[in-house]
Amino acid sequence: MSRSNVAVLDAPTNADAISHISQSLRTSDPRPDLVADSPAWTRLLVIAADALREAHNLFGVLLGLRCCGAGLQCAQEGSCRIKAGEMDATEYAADRETWLMPRRREVGELLRRLQIGGD
Repeated sequence: MSRSNVAVLDAPTNADAISHISQSLRTSDPRPDLVADSPAWTRLLVIAADALREAHNLFGVLLGLRCCGAGLQCAQEGSCRIKAGEMDATEYAADRETWLMPRRREVGELLRRLQIGGD
């Protein structure tokens, strides 16, 4: 995922745009072809859309990573983590460092909410 693609998704937005994004994208995984973790991604995006204002537009970052093929690995006990999935490992590592690590607290909170099934 290039910086320019994510920067557009990560730019500050107004309440109307947030509402539109939340309503139009929140119920579906942009990569349903990656069936193994599609239900988990759908739930994570719903949670991120609901927390959009508090998560510093983390929804856009997560959506961009998923569009590029990022995966979710969920253990039997329910804990989940974002992984490279279909992305090139080097590209994912760079995107993780650029987009996820500065927001690791917010990402961790969203993943905890995903684990307990809370929206």
